[in-house]
Amino acid sequence: MTTVDRTTNLDPGELVPVLPATWWDRYESLLMRASDYLNPILVKEARQALRSRQFISTFFLMLAAGWAWSILGLAAIGPAVYYSTEGPGMLIAYHLILSVPLLVVIPYSAFYSLWAERQDRTHELVSITSLGATQILAGKMCGIGLQMMVYLSAIFPCLAFTYLLRGLDIFTIMLVVIYTCTLSLSLSVLGLLLGSIVALRQRQIAMLVFFALVLFAATFIDNTWTISIVQYGGLGLRTTEFWTVQAAFATVFFNFFAITFLAARSQLVAVSQNRSTALRWALVVAQLSLVAWIARGQMIFGGDFVYGMVYFSALYWFVAGMFLTSESPVLSERVKRDLPNSALARVFLTWFTPGPGTGYVFVIANMLVVTVLASLPYFWIVERFRDVTGTNVAAMTSAAGGVVNNYTFRPQVVAQMPNAGRPGVFGAGIVATSYLAIFLGTSALLIRGIRRVSDVKLTLPVLVNLLLLLLGSGVPWAIQMSSSRMRNWEYSLLQISNPMWTLDEICFHSAPPEMPALVLALAGVAVMILLLNLPALYDELKQVRVVRPPRVAEEDAELARAASPGGPKSPWD
Repeated sequence: MTTVDRTTNLDPGELVPVLPATWWDRYESLLMRASDYLNPILVKEARQALRSRQFISTFFLMLAAGWAWSILGLAAIGPAVYYSTEGPGMLIAYHLILSVPLLVVIPYSAFYSLWAERQDRTHELVSITSLGATQILAGKMCGIGLQMMVYLSAIFPCLAFTYLLRGLDIFTIMLVVIYTCTLSLSLSVLGLLLGSIVALRQRQIAMLVFFALVLFAATFIDNTWTISIVQYGGLGLRTTEFWTVQAAFATVFFNFFAITFLAARSQLVAVSQNRSTALRWALVVAQLSLVAWIARGQMIFGGDFVYGMVYFSALYWFVAGMFLTSESPVLSERVKRDLPNSALARVFLTWFTPGPGTGYVFVIANMLVVTVLASLPYFWIVERFRDVTGTNVAAMTSAAGGVVNNYTFRPQVVAQMPNAGRPGVFGAGIVATSYLAIFLGTSALLIRGIRRVSDVKLTLPVLVNLLLLLLGSGVPWAIQMSSSRMRNWEYSLLQISNPMWTLDEICFHSAPPEMPALVLALAGVAVMILLLNLPALYDELKQVRVVRPPRVAEEDAELARAASPGGPKSPWD
């Protein structure tokens, strides 16, 4: 029988029979329609990364290492594989093989991809399309997730093989993989942030060295944690403490990811856009999360968690303040269109608008709120849970636990609550707030003077703040260590400009006898620095909302219609 090709030599007007579509044709058509909704940056990153020499070489090296260890590991175990539990040892080696591409290669590729685009100015071509900075970063993160899935698909059969060797449960294997993937995402978004900051090639080398140290340190810590989990202890799946710790880790990850992502986004958006408001809201949410977890730990375990909250909150807001107080004091007309308008909104929401003055007050206000919240255990626990005759809380507890106001406390926890809420925590908060006001306020004054004669980049305020901290902490410490008479002294007022030693002494040791003098002196200097920053803050507060021009309103309406479901889905449409 002869087969006739109906696709050639057709007479004009002749109809071609339509063959029925198979399930594969329908599936392929569905994939084609779904691909139109994908982020274009994801498509670009997938094509660029998965075809690169770096990915191909890393992928095949990981496959070869996994294959080699499977043979060598089983050969080393020998006949004992039939009756011994060798799964943990095999999993540790497989995890080491997996951690190198996930914790070193992928974050470095994220850093290099964004830096190379900024260096070659290809990022500017993408930024003038309909894609925003959020979509660009989201597309890169999706590309990173795709690479992780490819690496995991190659090594996961080896990880499942360790379960057959006994000594492990599925949940332990999954938890190790989840934590490694979570850490990889955190390092990758940090790489995107560093790639968005670095502009010059000389800075790129220094930043690359710093980032490489971070990556190798994270890889070492992750593998050490895996060894401790797999070799030296199981997982208390049925305990409340285990799931509480997992929830705390998840909260830390989401807060870190959101802050770092928004910080990278602020470096990619146009100068005329609002770079700060979303980031400040994320900082507040992270601080409230810390307060909530500290409060839970204080109520369950007792101890001095509130002092740790004051210490780490001061460190947290100092790092945030280095960037917030370095913003430009000039607001574009686009930003002024969204400024708070009503009196109530200007009182509470002005501090979320861009500007170094509002950022300075924003940091101090948040630290004062932390101080008040840290002092609540004293006013609430000690005073509320003290009976009318003056009996101590510890005397009210029994072997079954203290029940006060329908809330049950463990006896040892209630006995430690007065120590956790002693009045010294309020002094510690005032000292921490004063240090923030002094160091950040001094750097803001210096940066304001430098900005009058030169353009200020992001790295300069960071270096100024670190230099002030180094001088304030290093000079008195060097003086005391250089003197044979004072070398063996404990804390003294000589270290009043040393925030590291002072806060460590107050928060993690007994309050020094010089505590009243510390509070008064530091608070007085902080008020003076705050007053010196008031003129610049007043100039920022005078800015009011401007009316949106009719032409801009029409353009915004047109952009909104273009972003509707019927509009273009990619910059090439």
